[in-house]
Amino acid sequence: MADWAEGVRQENVLGTTTSAFRDAGSLRASPSKSARRGITLASASIGDAWLEVANVILTHGTPSTFSGLPLLECDLVTLDVQYPNPGDPIIAEHASQEWLAWMRSNFTNYSRVRELGDARSYASRLFDYMGSGRNQIAAVLETLRRDAHASYATITTLEPLTDVSYIPCVSLLDFWLRTGTLELARLMQRFDNFAFVSGVLA
Repeated sequence: MADWAEGVRQENVLGTTTSAFRDAGSLRASPSKSARRGITLASASIGDAWLEVANVILTHGTPSTFSGLPLLECDLVTLDVQYPNPGDPIIAEHASQEWLAWMRSNFTNYSRVRELGDARSYASRLFDYMGSGRNQIAAVLETLRRDAHASYATITTLEPLTDVSYIPCVSLLDFWLRTGTLELARLMQRFDNFAFVSGVLA
């Protein structure tokens, strides 16, 4: 792994170059001594970002557990993807096709998700929020058509009155238009990079 120089690192992973930008002291210092924590990985594509965050987890991850299973985790990781193409060739070649299909179904199928304790799918949360009939995607589009500079074109997937068996990994989607380009920021809680990130990014 390449050394950090002035908080920036470039590295070649499977033939692609990725850059990482780090807040001062975020990885080497303990959290209690860090004025700012976290790391931003700037990558050209979804596949590049997936490989880069995997590298960071394996190199700098802190031992933890999830449901009794051991894992490595990094907190406050931001992925900055310049060209988020769902048909990314790295994802297509290396990610689990079974997980990709499952995740995409979660975003397109309104049925409850058995594997998540019969929780409501992402599709139902996006297009029928809390069973109210509110289409959050349509609302965001209308907001941005009305005001291209709106800072409140936001979607939440949390349904706090009914989310008992499952809290969505992707909890907030924030959209904005700048220089004619639609941009999206996603807020996610703990996430399994190897099983889930490829599917959600794609």
